Amino acid sequence: MGVLLYARVALRIVFVILNNIYTVPTHCLWMLMLQPFKHLHPDFYWKVEGILFHWLLAMVSMWSWSAGYDIVEVGDDIRCCLECRTLVIANHQSTADVPMLMATFNPREAVLPNIMWIMDRVFKFTNFGIVSVLHEDFFILSGRKAREEGITQLRNHLHRSYLPRGRKLMILFPEGGFLRKRREASQRYALKNNHPILNHVSLPRMGAIQVPKEPEQLMKWLFARWEEKEKILSHYYQTGELPVKEYCTSPMPPQRVIQDGLRFFILHMFFITSTYLHYRLLTYIYALVW
Repeated sequence: MGVLLYARVALRIVFVILNNIYTVPTHCLWMLMLQPFKHLHPDFYWKVEGILFHWLLAMVSMWSWSAGYDIVEVGDDIRCCLECRTLVIANHQSTADVPMLMATFNPREAVLPNIMWIMDRVFKFTNFGIVSVLHEDFFILSGRKAREEGITQLRNHLHRSYLPRGRKLMILFPEGGFLRKRREASQRYALKNNHPILNHVSLPRMGAIQVPKEPEQLMKWLFARWEEKEKILSHYYQTGELPVKEYCTSPMPPQRVIQDGLRFFILHMFFITSTYLHYRLLTYIYALVW
């Protein structure tokens, strides 16, 4: 049983690596080929970019779905937020958070194309960094010294990119790191500043939540939300159920987010075919030059 488990893990790692290889480069090449439209017909360019961005994130959604994980939504109905400018603040448990969020939004039309991620600048240098650069997500500098500069840059980015593009959802992980890495430092900070000691989430970092208007009030509000998250997760880990009625005014019954397996297959074929076509094109250009 142990051998089979390790074999499955190894196969999934290989699959995810291959999936990155035949999706990310070809996505970037498509965007490179469309660059003239960015200046000549920007509306067309950003429309196509949003579609391709959604298709690429669908591949990430497929990672958790194909592993047997289903997303079940409980609590308030979020559909009313999807057409409005909405800030999604999520606590960061592990690397699984991003695929889970993508899987949540993937079946919903026009959500992922119009989303903006706020992430640490280090992710700019990962395999997906170039995709986020092309999509004009925002990379924030960490650390106290860069805090004020980061706020100014974010404000400028919102006016330069988020608002003109008609983006809707903005996703932020204000804790600044995974729970296992942040818990100890978060608890030390809480003890020092008379904040609640949290075990299932870590306190949001100041640089991630400060805004020009009344940052202290926003900090208190956000800390209160994280206390609620702590209680909700604690109750869930103890009972296996989420205390929805205690925190929602009109909770919806649990609903499973349905993914489309056929759509995943078609998108795989698109990216594989695109990779082949781009490979043939690049080899042809190489032969002409050399």
